[in-house]
Amino acid sequence: DCSVSLYFIQFQKLIPVLADKGKLTAIDELKAKREAHKAKLKSNERRSRSPEPKPLLKTKDVYTDDDDDDEKSLSSSVSSAESADESDRESTPEVVRYISTKEQLSKIRLSRFKLEKCVHLPFFKDTVCGCFIRIGIGDKMGKKVYRVAEIFDVVTTPKTYSLGNVKTNKGLKVRHGLAENMYRLEFVSNQDFTESEFMKWKTTLEANNLKLPPVKFVDTKHKQIQEAMNHDFTEKRKKYRLRLCVDTTA
Repeated sequence: DCSVSLYFIQFQKLIPVLADKGKLTAIDELKAKREAHKAKLKSNERRSRSPEPKPLLKTKDVYTDDDDDDEKSLSSSVSSAESADESDRESTPEVVRYISTKEQLSKIRLSRFKLEKCVHLPFFKDTVCGCFIRIGIGDKMGKKVYRVAEIFDVVTTPKTYSLGNVKTNKGLKVRHGLAENMYRLEFVSNQDFTESEFMKWKTTLEANNLKLPPVKFVDTKHKQIQEAMNHDFTEKRKKYRLRLCVDTTA
């Protein structure tokens, strides 16, 4: 009985200690659950903020038939852009440049010798119109006076006259500024314009608000003159010229 009583007394002393340990264990468990809950919430929050990793694309997903269509579309767009640029260039007006020197004008000057050579060509009028001549207009203080004149038409004169080794009844309608007149080819000079004659003509044009010939026109007309000078006369044309000379002498 004494040993039982002693055991009971010791057990009663242990009861508060065991109770305290139980409380501590329950509190620790509650804290652990709370920490685990917080960690779970944070993990879910991070997962919701960060985007889900995209699956790696396979080769067949990257290179598809649509790429060919894209390349065709790109090529078509580039072609359209180039066509638009070219259209813009074509619609842009070309800047016209005009001659400014005697040497440029002399490229389309016709001498009496050149007129004699091509006067009976079927395209004589088309060739000479737009060209320039040095024409004698008379005497001044015993000195011959010449002017730079532009040919704008070919006409028929009342009489046939000699032009070097050929005969013709053609006349040239020419202008110097606004002044117009008709001259027979025999009065055309073989000499080039002088600088003073060129400046006189240029000043006259400026005084009447007239433009000098465009450079492009001069180049084209110069080629036309060269073609006429190098024209290959056929035997038929030679006979025609010969017959014309005979008829006019009769």
